[in-house]
Amino acid sequence: MRFDEIGMAVAPGHLADDVVRAAAAAARAVVPVDPAQPRSAWVSAPCLLLDPGAAAVFAEAAGTGGLPRRDGVALVCTDVGEAELRLAVRLGAAHVFALPGDLRDLARFLAAQESDGAGRSRVLAVLGGHGEREHRCSPQHWPCVPPRAR
Repeated sequence: MRFDEIGMAVAPGHLADDVVRAAAAAARAVVPVDPAQPRSAWVSAPCLLLDPGAAAVFAEAAGTGGLPRRDGVALVCTDVGEAELRLAVRLGAAHVFALPGDLRDLARFLAAQESDGAGRSRVLAVLGGHGEREHRCSPQHWPCVPPRAR
């Protein structure tokens, strides 16, 4: 998953449509994630939006020690009650959005997420060297002649 994509485990319907609309307003792409494999989505998605059904699966995996706490997790639902708030606490979600009423807040949340990929960068260093003073593959030695065995 790319750094500008939002992982979404929301059942198809009005709630999923609202999530896609908020992501579009934040200029972010939405990628469906499989709630049956919570670990892969948890570590690969820079931001996760979960409905209560998927959040229960992720919270169960987190409760057994399989998923560490992380930022960028939000619960989306149609109505916020005590059950949803308890689920958000179990999951470690910092935000709960009741859609469609909180659509603007969700769009702001998505826009504020790591959009430059700086937190997920990898560094690759390639080093090389040659022990001889004169490199045998320099233009005056073309075609390249490998060094003689000593």
